[in-house]
Amino acid sequence: LSSAASDVYKRQIVPLSMEHSVVRYDGEKAAKKCQRWQKIAESAAKQSKRDIIPQIAEVSAIDKLMAECDCTTKIIAYECEDRQGLKHVLQSNLNTDSILIIIGPEGGISEAELDKARIGGAVPVSLGRRILRAETAGLTALSAVLYEFDELGG
Repeated sequence: LSSAASDVYKRQIVPLSMEHSVVRYDGEKAAKKCQRWQKIAESAAKQSKRDIIPQIAEVSAIDKLMAECDCTTKIIAYECEDRQGLKHVLQSNLNTDSILIIIGPEGGISEAELDKARIGGAVPVSLGRRILRAETAGLTALSAVLYEFDELGG
């Protein structure tokens, strides 16, 4: 799905440092953590027999991400969104060739971060009636993308 995205963000996981993030990573600590996450991604890809191993990018800020990512569809999972669900946005963008999905931290997404995402072209969506943990929200969103784009088989 990300074939038209810039090489910087193709098939990548970009950890974001956000206002309500509990853990802060900078400098050497961030680099070591990214190396560890990359090893986990490689191991998981091998285990699931994936040809493509997602690259773990360096920790970024949302404004930098929005400025540098040229995905044609940008989505931000926002816990207070009550008008538009992920399913609707995905079904409205079935011809897209690249998708960015932003998942906020456990503490939620600040209004300033939401504004930066919107200015950068991201559409706020709900992932359902329940507020999910950050790691669960990411898996839920990616599973929905795979389902909507017929990547789950069957």
